Order: sequence, then structure tokens, then C-alpha cells
Amino acid sequence: MAEASLKSKRKICDENRAFQDNWEEEYFVVANNHRSTCLICRESITLKKYNIVRHYTKKHKSFNDTFPPSSSIRCEKLTFFKKSLQQEQNVMSVAISQDSAVTRASYEICYILGKHMKPFIDAEIVKECFLSASNVLFDKFSNKNKIISQIKHMQLSDSMCVRRIKDIAKHLSDRIIEDLKNCTFFRLAFDSSTDISATSQCSVYVRYCTENSIHEDFLKFLPMKNQTRGTDYLDVISTFLKNNDIEIKKLVCVCTDGCPSMTGPEKGFISLLKKKYNLTNLLSFHCIIHQENLASRISIAELDAVMKTVINIVNYIRARELNHRKFKNLLEEMNSYYGDVLLHTSVRWLSRGKVIERFFL
Repeated sequence: MAEASLKSKRKICDENRAFQDNWEEEYFVVANNHRSTCLICRESITLKKYNIVRHYTKKHKSFNDTFPPSSSIRCEKLTFFKKSLQQEQNVMSVAISQDSAVTRASYEICYILGKHMKPFIDAEIVKECFLSASNVLFDKFSNKNKIISQIKHMQLSDSMCVRRIKDIAKHLSDRIIEDLKNCTFFRLAFDSSTDISATSQCSVYVRYCTENSIHEDFLKFLPMKNQTRGTDYLDVISTFLKNNDIEIKKLVCVCTDGCPSMTGPEKGFISLLKKKYNLTNLLSFHCIIHQENLASRISIAELDAVMKTVINIVNYIRARELNHRKFKNLLEEMNSYYGDVLLHTSVRWLSRGKVIERFFL
């Protein structure tokens, strides 16, 4: 019995199990560290054909109907899944060592800061808050020193945050571009504005479908280095789509602002785009938000009457200093959530939602 207990435990890596290449296309699995990984659901499976077949037939039995064996669409789907798995393994795993969790934590913090449009220098403040809170929260934990050490090792300098954000942005951009390559149709929206360096930036938004979901994302800032004519927009946008292997024939709709360089009948971007790529059925719209605003004012008279009443009341309160002071004192006595009302003008009509919300609350 003593001799039996001293025998080494059975290890999969010692059994020399071989992964068959044909399993990739037949069962959508890839080899991964003496095991196999399902490309469809990312589940780890023992490197045995019986286990792989059982997993595929039990959890993905309808996959063969959607992607028939030996078909071109099945090969394309396999390539797409393998690329997606590779991206998932690369992103958030730059430092494959004992500090990988620390690295991932810094990515998560940078992602949150970027999502809320906060300056990268705030990351050091987050780290300081993290350390102060951890000293209190984990005071009675046996591994408190280890936790504090991990937090201290997080690299959150402003330059490091810039690199982290660039990595995340590239990953998101690559994912959107890959979806555009595989989608059936997509639509684009453009808007131009000049930044503080006097460079005209064309912001590109995209809407597309993937399987059963619709996505709407920001795609790219395209700098207009020279002029901003219709031909310039066409060259910049065509070059971007070509460099990323996005088929422009899939484009079904374009939304722009109302400037002549975009909507001109002869030399506007939309007319040039239709002529160059023979997009006779391309739908084009401009100033959609303004049109919706005008339509709502014409078609829904009751809502327009409500808005006029709210504006008159707000203007009466804000027009005279005495009325304004009395009203603010009244709100303070009532412990109101808001301490004042917002002004509204027809020019800045996009603020009407905030005005009405503040008024009724």
C-alpha cells in the first residue's frame, strides 16, 4: 500500500495524445496546452476524440445545418473564430507572468477612465484611493500585504495609460472592421469639424448587423490634411475602406451634414460616391436630427404646446432677479433634488430634454 501511494499521479501531458488537424474543420476545436478549446463556446475539452465529438453533437448539433461540412462558408467561419480566439488571447495578456493580473487590472482602469473621458493623470489618483481603501477594507485579511503589494505594482502613469488606451482602441477597431468584412450590409454617417490644430477631422460612424444583433459604433477619425471638397472626402474614405478590405458594395446608406461638399448635386461626396462605384440604389440623408426636430414640431402640436408652456414659466422665473431668488429659496426649503431650472432657447433645442426633466422633477 505504501508503494502504491508513492506512485506519481496520472498526467495528461505524459500520455502523448495527438491532436488531429481535421478536428478543426469537423468539430471547430483547436489544441491548447494538452487540451482542446471549442472555438464556438470557448469551453476547454479533454484531448480525446470521444469527448470532442460528444461536446460538439450535444451543444452545437445545429451548427452543421447553418454551416454545412466542406462548404466555403464553414471555412470562412473557422478562420474568423480562430482569429477571434487569437485576439482574445493577445489583448489584456501583454505580460504573461506573475504580474499578468496586475497588467489586466491597469487595462481595466484605463478603459474606465477612457470611457468616462477623464484625463489619464487621474489614474494615479485612482491608485492612491485604491491603496487607502485597501488598508481599511483588508485590515484583518491574512494576505493583506500581498494585496497591497499587487496594487502598488500597478503601472498607472499617464504615459502608460496612453499606451493602454491605444492597445484597447486598436483591439476595438480591429473587431469592428472584422465585423464589417463579414456583415451583409452596412451604413455610414459622417460629420466634419476642425480641431484646435486647424485640421479638419471627419468622424465616421457605422451601423451594421451581425447574426441577430444590430451594432452602431464609432469607426474612425479621418484627418483632412488639405482641402475639404467632395473629391477629398471621397479619396480619404475610399482609401480607408480599401486599406481595411471592406467591400464598398455592401454600403446601402450614407448620412452626412448639409454642406455642399457632401450633398452637392455634381461635385458633392454622395454624388461622386454613387458615380465612382455605381451605387445607384444608395440611400442618402443629411441633417436628420434637424429634420426630426422640425417634424416633431409640425406633427405633434400637443407636445409643442407643452414645451411652450414650460418655456414661458422658466422665462418668467429667470427673467427677474427677485423671482429667481424667491424660487431658489423655495426649492431649498422643499429639499428639492435640483436647485434651479434650466434656460431653453429654440436655437439650442437639443437641451429640451434636460429642461423638461429638471422642470418636472
